[in-house]
Amino acid sequence: MDKANQILDSVERDFIQIKDDFKVDAMKKYMRGMFDYFGITAPNRKKVLKKYKNEIRELEWDQVKILVLEMWDKPQREFQQFGQDVLDWFPKSYKEDDWKFLEELITKKSWWDTVDFLSSHQYRDYSLLYESNSHKIIDRWLDSGNIWLQRSCLLYQLFYRENTNIEILEKSIGKLKESDEFFIQKAIGWILREYSKTNN
Repeated sequence: MDKANQILDSVERDFIQIKDDFKVDAMKKYMRGMFDYFGITAPNRKKVLKKYKNEIRELEWDQVKILVLEMWDKPQREFQQFGQDVLDWFPKSYKEDDWKFLEELITKKSWWDTVDFLSSHQYRDYSLLYESNSHKIIDRWLDSGNIWLQRSCLLYQLFYRENTNIEILEKSIGKLKESDEFFIQKAIGWILREYSKTNN
């Protein structure tokens, strides 16, 4: 068994030890029954994450991606949340074609909780490393017909503030403003509110 899978198995054992069945129903209800849960709160999940920080940071980048993809295959949502936090430790590790990796994460088990984090953290990191290629990917995602990829086009600049690329933002809003999708309209409002804080 490779190191990534060893870590995954260990994390799963830890999750099972600290699971809270009393919280599961409330968590599932909050997420409209979309996912299974262990009933682990964010602070307790972060404690498990911290336990494996040194081991995970020693992994090669390809092994990190394998670990995260394996977590995306697990039914409990805590695994995907854990995977997102892991990627936050590797903001400069992305290779130019890793947009495919991020696209897979965004379009698999999609819901606002993962998509918003992946776009405003992980795709943000990728776009800072490969700006010109990122613009091509934004065009691809805007034309994809997938609401979660489209939402990502709006939200990846959420924390850019004064560094916001206005041309990309205007193009994304122009392309999506007629959408009747709730999550698209909410994202447009959100990014405009955040940008207005630095455009006074």
